Amino acid sequence: MSVTFGARTPLGLRVRKLLVSGIPAGSTVVVTCTSKPRARCPFVTRSRAFTTARTSFSFRGLFGDRPLPTGTVVTVTVSDEASRGRRVTLRTLSRGPARRTDACLARGTTRTTTC
Repeated sequence: MSVTFGARTPLGLRVRKLLVSGIPAGSTVVVTCTSKPRARCPFVTRSRAFTTARTSFSFRGLFGDRPLPTGTVVTVTVSDEASRGRRVTLRTLSRGPARRTDACLARGTTRTTTC
């Protein structure tokens, strides 16, 4: 997964690119956005099911040009029934780029396991 943030503004970071790659056939991609200081996320949860394998898909359009304030957590989960899924969590920081945390999911569940 590739993520690029734009320049920091007084209101937060703008998402310039959110590209999920290596999507297997029959999988579902769920993107969630949580913002504690203020309700500034442009959405709460968006999901998309893929019946055929895709090399990549852009979720950049979900964010528009709205900046994400400090402390915003964006989670991208790719899962299917046949194989192990993966979850990437991005937390915007007050300075510097967002912090990225990668995790694997057990088959058919949302519980994280070792990769």
